[in-house]
Amino acid sequence: MNTIKFTNGKTIEYLKSTETSIFYNGSERRILEIELPLSALTLNDINDLLTEDKTLKLEMHNPEVDVRNIYSGYVIKKQILQKAVEITTQTDTTPAVIEEHIFFELCTRTYIETVLKNMGI
Repeated sequence: MNTIKFTNGKTIEYLKSTETSIFYNGSERRILEIELPLSALTLNDINDLLTEDKTLKLEMHNPEVDVRNIYSGYVIKKQILQKAVEITTQTDTTPAVIEEHIFFELCTRTYIETVLKNMGI
């Protein structure tokens, strides 16, 4: 199973992750979306884990291909949600298999936001 190690050392399992750019809160920024099984953590536990001091550095490991990626600066919690995901599509003989998963999105600061944060503003 894929794992994420947070800055504080806590490690959780995840299913998928995607990194891309979006226009959010008036600026272009990087966003990291992570999908977890519903059994991984409660929404409250995830909310408590996604604080700036715990998401400064994320180490993501995919053991299938033995790849480790380090993401830094994903400190803006954009959203946390639970939604249904179709695992297996419906056929003529079997119904669709649907599971509830948890998704969360973290964004980076813009350059100006980073400078202001470093200045204490």
